[in-house]
Amino acid sequence: MTKYKYTLSGLDNIYLLNGYTITHTAYGDAVSIIDIDGLHKMIAQTLINKSKRLSPAEFRFLRKEMKLTQGMLSGMFGVTSQTVARIEKGETNPDVPYEALFRAYANEIICKKRSEIAVLIDEINFQTDAQNHKVMLQMDNNKWQEKAA
Repeated sequence: MTKYKYTLSGLDNIYLLNGYTITHTAYGDAVSIIDIDGLHKMIAQTLINKSKRLSPAEFRFLRKEMKLTQGMLSGMFGVTSQTVARIEKGETNPDVPYEALFRAYANEIICKKRSEIAVLIDEINFQTDAQNHKVMLQMDNNKWQEKAA
């Protein structure tokens, strides 16, 4: 069975068994991928669900699939853009909780799997009165509940 090493993803370990055609031209071989968006979504889903840590290239692939710059990602997760760059260069590894949150966010953004993590991240990042927020609780039917302010 012929397989095609798909390097345009920025990853060196992706092989396609079908779903592509190779046309020989005077300028060299031209490769056409069927449903490239679907292919990238499947690559992302595979990376998100893998049981091992993300490689630097895999981390970068997911960030780019989310259409985020290093600066945008760093602002969302409360790290410096230099930290994101160092992760993508393989100079450092993200903490496990950071990688888990990153994967959950990627799952929601790329794969459209609702986990409410994107909403939570936005709320945390754009909350301006965090220090003045009062939590109002009341007992109803022998159960504590939050009461709207």
